[in-house]
Amino acid sequence: METMNTNFNEVHGNNDSQAPESALTQDEKKDIRQEQEDNSVEQELLNQKATELISEILIEADDEEEVEQTEEDITQLSKAELVEKFENLLNNTPVEKLGKIVDEIVSRYNELTEEEIQRERAEFEKEGSEDDFVPSEDPTIEKFNSLVSRYKLLLSDYKERMDREKEENLRKKKEIIKAIENLINKEESINKTFDEFHKLQEEWRSIGVVPYSQQKHLYESYHHVVERFYDYIKINKELRELDLKKNLEQKIELCKKAEALILESSVTKAFKALQEYHKLWRDIGPVPRDKKEEVWERFKNATAQINQKHHEYYSNLREEQERNLEQKRALINRIQEINKLTLVKPKKWEEKAKEIIEIQKLWKTIGFAPRKENNELFAAFKAECDKFFEAKRKYFEARRKDEQINLQLKADLCVQAEALKDSTDWKKTTDEFIKLQKRWKEIGSVPRKHSEAIWQRFRAACDAFFESKSRHFASQEKQQQENLEVKLQIIEKLKNFEYTGNNEEDLKRVSALQNEWLEIGFVPFDKKESIQKEYREALKVIFERLKVSQNPVDSFKNKLRKLQENPKNKGKLNLERNKIINKIRELENENALYTNNIGFFSNSSNAQSLIRDIEKKIERNKNIIEELKQKLQLIDSAEGDE
Repeated sequence: METMNTNFNEVHGNNDSQAPESALTQDEKKDIRQEQEDNSVEQELLNQKATELISEILIEADDEEEVEQTEEDITQLSKAELVEKFENLLNNTPVEKLGKIVDEIVSRYNELTEEEIQRERAEFEKEGSEDDFVPSEDPTIEKFNSLVSRYKLLLSDYKERMDREKEENLRKKKEIIKAIENLINKEESINKTFDEFHKLQEEWRSIGVVPYSQQKHLYESYHHVVERFYDYIKINKELRELDLKKNLEQKIELCKKAEALILESSVTKAFKALQEYHKLWRDIGPVPRDKKEEVWERFKNATAQINQKHHEYYSNLREEQERNLEQKRALINRIQEINKLTLVKPKKWEEKAKEIIEIQKLWKTIGFAPRKENNELFAAFKAECDKFFEAKRKYFEARRKDEQINLQLKADLCVQAEALKDSTDWKKTTDEFIKLQKRWKEIGSVPRKHSEAIWQRFRAACDAFFESKSRHFASQEKQQQENLEVKLQIIEKLKNFEYTGNNEEDLKRVSALQNEWLEIGFVPFDKKESIQKEYREALKVIFERLKVSQNPVDSFKNKLRKLQENPKNKGKLNLERNKIINKIRELENENALYTNNIGFFSNSSNAQSLIRDIEKKIERNKNIIEELKQKLQLIDSAEGDE
């Protein structure tokens, strides 16, 4: 029971007790003893309730993490503005009130620094330079770092000063306790002793906080000696009642102030003020017994309401911070998934870089997570972003090296093409250009800023040769027109062929016309198909009349047989063989050129039409090549027979 009484008195400051028996009449002694017996059980219950309630309040005050909310949204400030605000706070605000806002300023400053570096890195990579990326000099960093150092020094000085003050306050309060003990046995007038006691109480209240570890024992000692003072000092009843009334007025005033805090908009401000009021309440002496429970219930009710608002406020704040925590973890997971991808094309790297930049923007819109995780989250988020952009930098650095090599390879091809573009060895040079074009397609990409220029250089050399070749063969148009006239005359002779009745003789005359046809050179390209068709149809009519196969190979057999009949024609046979071999090579090269050009025509507006025409020409050449190979085989067989 003694422990409960001490706690209750410590909380309420209820120091009233009886004066020593020597100062009271017998009737007064009897009344006091009877009152004590009647109220002992009730007093014990009240003591226990008060002890439990205040213990809960004090524990919550000790355990509750203080999260200051700044009036200004610092996420809207630039780095220079953050530095200016930081400096103003250090100049105009006590260092002990700066903890939360300084943490936010430092965190926001670091975020902005990282964003600037990422933007500079992205711009740097667009230029395609091989130099290593180095962030530009930050004009605010030196001052910012000096402010951080200054803040740490001020905070360290403050803590040391507070430790010294607390020790000094402890010493002073111990001296006051000792002084009150000395008052108990002083041989002075009651009024003077009581005045000294009040002065000591006022001095006690004016002294600041003491080390936390000494608080409980100190207050127990203080209230114990105050109780002894009231128990043993020779004080008259009127003076005691006056003191109790004064204490009641002070506690009622604290009740009013506590009730006013219920309407305070700032929950943290109200809770801090309430803690100060509780300290004052403990320091105020006892009140009249009939008002003690009433005034305490009033103060306790205001305390409970403020404490409930404080609890709800931080519960909601923690819930919001937990939601922010989950959202930030989700964003980190998204970047981690991107970092797991295998990106092999520049376009994909750029797409994912834009996606991460959007994630960074979204990160900025999310509020703070719980303080113990917030810095760790940002460090993890920054590390994942750095990981991506470092991999992207290495990819493009390697790509730029490959592109430089490819640029040199294509430049070499340009030199070779330019050396060949004036050649008039049409057949050989055409083969060389086909090889160069094929090699060009096999080489990878070059730096974008050089891509169009190097392509135009190579294409100009190719076009120059093939245009010269076209002009050369265009000059043969007249000869081709004359050849056309001669071939038309042969067709006319075939159509008007006069049969003698001697099939062998007629066949010789037809073979002579065929040989004449073969000796004639090229005709205009657009007439080649039609005149060849007309020629074959005229031969078909004759061969059907003479009952001879019209297969070109069969016709060639007849021609070959006639050449073999005359030993003098052996040279002509070799000439015919070389002619066929050259024709086969010419057609194969022509097909190779056609096939290669299909790739170059793919970007033109009428690409499909051009491609179809080329494919027809390729197929026609293949048929001719097959026919020529059969003829070549007949020649080889004829030579073997000899």
